[in-house]
Amino acid sequence: MPEENTEIQSKETKNWLPKLFLGMVFFIVIAFITITFSPTFRNFLTSIISIDGVISQKWGVIGDFFGGFLNPIVSLAAFGGVIYTVLLQRKELSLQRDELQITNEQLKASAEAQQEQSDHLSLQSFENILFKLIDRHCSNIENMRGKVGTVELFGSTLLIHIIGNVIKAVGKTSPKNVTNNGRNKEQFIEALHNRNLATFFTIYLRLSYRIYKYIWIYFGSTEEPSDQELSYAKLFRAHFTNEELFFLFVNSLTPEGHKYKKFIIRYKLLDNFDESKLPDDGYLREQYIQMRI
Repeated sequence: MPEENTEIQSKETKNWLPKLFLGMVFFIVIAFITITFSPTFRNFLTSIISIDGVISQKWGVIGDFFGGFLNPIVSLAAFGGVIYTVLLQRKELSLQRDELQITNEQLKASAEAQQEQSDHLSLQSFENILFKLIDRHCSNIENMRGKVGTVELFGSTLLIHIIGNVIKAVGKTSPKNVTNNGRNKEQFIEALHNRNLATFFTIYLRLSYRIYKYIWIYFGSTEEPSDQELSYAKLFRAHFTNEELFFLFVNSLTPEGHKYKKFIIRYKLLDNFDESKLPDDGYLREQYIQMRI
């Protein structure tokens, strides 16, 4: 508000300055006419004119008087005209600057609008690809089928059953074996490697990994994820069951799945994980704690 008031006062000053100079010139001219035609001046003229109408030699003095009196007035009027012209030019330049500033602001606003439109189109394209990948991920699960004994299972039911067997094999199996089925760290890693969990769900794991990598790359691969990046990662995480999260966690401990560990930590995939499926101590518990920090 103070800046706007200052601009208004400046414009008002520019408007009345030319009028002030014109008023001064007009006042000087009126004063000259008044003095010239005053009674005293008429008496002076009468005294220097002869009776027979012949002009006296004193007219030379009158000429000098008028010359000495009018020259400063004319010079002042000319100077006032120059100042008035300068003020007009200054006003025109000020208007041009204002118009140029308005043009620059419009160009800036147009550039910002184009950038926003470009960002919006880029985000829209990202979302279209992301949602198609998520749909493909879900359809891959639903298209799974297999037999468990004599019973044929489909989709997520089969997936949960297989992952349940993985949990029994590498997780807590009984109160007596609370440290990864009695294995030490090296034996546990070797068991996971020999089991080669990735071969069961190659497409499942690779596609989910690519989805998280796609999100990571789109948002600039920064050191810390932005809120918007986390929102998309959480959107995909919502498609995982608790059993799937356990499977992703165990797979990230294998040589084939260690790249997934970065995204498990970055996007906090284990925040809603049920810890009761883990042993109370041992390698699994240690890795889980490290990923949660």
